[in-house]
Amino acid sequence: MCPHIDYDTFKVEVDYINTRLGTKLDLAQVKAAGLRMGLTPLKSTKTEVEFEVSPVRPDILHACDIAEEIGIGFGFNNIPFVYPPTNTVGSFIPENKFTDLLRHEMAQAGYIESLTCALISIKENYNNLRYEPNLDEAVQLSNPKTLEYEVVRTSLIPGLMKTLNSN
Repeated sequence: MCPHIDYDTFKVEVDYINTRLGTKLDLAQVKAAGLRMGLTPLKSTKTEVEFEVSPVRPDILHACDIAEEIGIGFGFNNIPFVYPPTNTVGSFIPENKFTDLLRHEMAQAGYIESLTCALISIKENYNNLRYEPNLDEAVQLSNPKTLEYEVVRTSLIPGLMKTLNSN
């Protein structure tokens, strides 16, 4: 028997979505774009809509993520291009430029880059490595979204082992 899976719901104002995207979408267009992206519209008023989000979408955490999904569903190419009212000049942040150069050199030396999640469960951080749990050294989340994301990892090894297991 499958355990009960909770779906998240997000209330988002249509004006909030339009402000973020630079569009003038109406409620029907917002709902249609949401449906294209797998978001189920529940209740709606003239100014806001409530979407149900599947638990297999961990990337949606806030209303701004809903606005992004609406933009993708509507089609970013359908949004008219507008020049910003201010002039700016972009440049690399020196630290980012240095880390990019360092990353390239490390790859040339034969090292492999691995990007793992910083949040893991207590079981993965300690028990799977046969360590005694020492919760004084780990930063614990007071209200984790799931049991998979309870603490900030104290080592890279659990994430690397999880990656190795998945591959």
